[in-house]
Amino acid sequence: MVEEVQYDMVKNVSKEKTCHSCQIPQKLSEMLIKSCTMSKDVVLVHFGGSGSELEICKKMDRNFIAAELDEKYYKVISNRLEKCDMVERDIFDETKVVG
Repeated sequence: MVEEVQYDMVKNVSKEKTCHSCQIPQKLSEMLIKSCTMSKDVVLVHFGGSGSELEICKKMDRNFIAAELDEKYYKVISNRLEKCDMVERDIFDETKVVG
């Protein structure tokens, strides 16, 4: 028997809401990552967006590789990860996001 699971969309009044226009609920990302990976696995995030999946990976002890073309969202991701203590400075003092 398959259990039906429902998630509320991330709306403008949601505490999860960022500036990204196509944001999915973190609980949905968490469920998908948890069901497909184990601790220390690497998660490939093709569209970095607001960084919510990367934040989930860190909280769930997953490593990640992410891509984001838009510099605006890259900055959003960097700021979000910085708040999660996930940013390291490399020897050239450029921000390097690690997971």
